[in-house]
Amino acid sequence: MFSQWFSGGDCERYRTSLHKHRIDQVESSLVRLRYASEVIRQLLHEWLRFALYLEESGSTPVSAFGDDAVQRYLVLRAENLSASRSRGVRASIGILLEADEHGRFRRRSGSPPSAPIWFGPILTLYLQFVRTNRGLAAKTERKYIQKLSAFAAYLEGAGIKGLGKVTPLHVREFY
Repeated sequence: MFSQWFSGGDCERYRTSLHKHRIDQVESSLVRLRYASEVIRQLLHEWLRFALYLEESGSTPVSAFGDDAVQRYLVLRAENLSASRSRGVRASIGILLEADEHGRFRRRSGSPPSAPIWFGPILTLYLQFVRTNRGLAAKTERKYIQKLSAFAAYLEGAGIKGLGKVTPLHVREFY
């Protein structure tokens, strides 16, 4: 159905994949949600790579995220990737695995988690600094807010209520 996104041998591997129907369902949702063409292309290629891995390893059904075959794939795939690209691969596979029988999935973007009250002033000052001194773009600012708010919520859950109590271990455990 969506073979126009592939070329050469990938097109044939997609057409004959045991997971083609599932990939098509989720891809239809991406189109319906008006995802950018380049994002769709990247997701489809990652899903095909994953499907081929499952077929070659004998784990043909698309499984849950915690499945051993899925975890092995993610470890192998992330071997020489940057942390950012590795997160992208993980998110891509997550979309495919979490989609329902109609290809619908939970969108990952949205409002950031709310930060604890003590963190708000620190975040505001930090964002003001990077806007002024580093030319922070609006899109990057939203990402910073999301990630830093999640980190603050993690700290709050760990009983930390101020930056003076944060250790390198907290940072490592969060990531």
